[in-house]
Amino acid sequence: MQRIVQGPRRSTDAVELLTPAVLNERAKAAGVHIVSLEAKAAQVDVGLEGPVAAVLAWLHVLEQDGGEALNIQLQAEGELLQARLVMALPEA
Repeated sequence: MQRIVQGPRRSTDAVELLTPAVLNERAKAAGVHIVSLEAKAAQVDVGLEGPVAAVLAWLHVLEQDGGEALNIQLQAEGELLQARLVMALPEA
């Protein structure tokens, strides 16, 4: 049996790229609106909202790229999905 569908390859240094600035850029590109973004110590707190499919896809790609969610809360508000996310930042 041959595997036809493959997910994107994980880069070994992808985690290093997940800075607050990169998270913001990726969210904009995915159609997700960052409501709040606060970096503190070795983590970043992110509040975001957008269409359900866009938010879930963004979170999925983030995980595939090595993002480590420490805590996540989701709430549906009509057609939008609101998320609060605490992520571990890579150590310098």
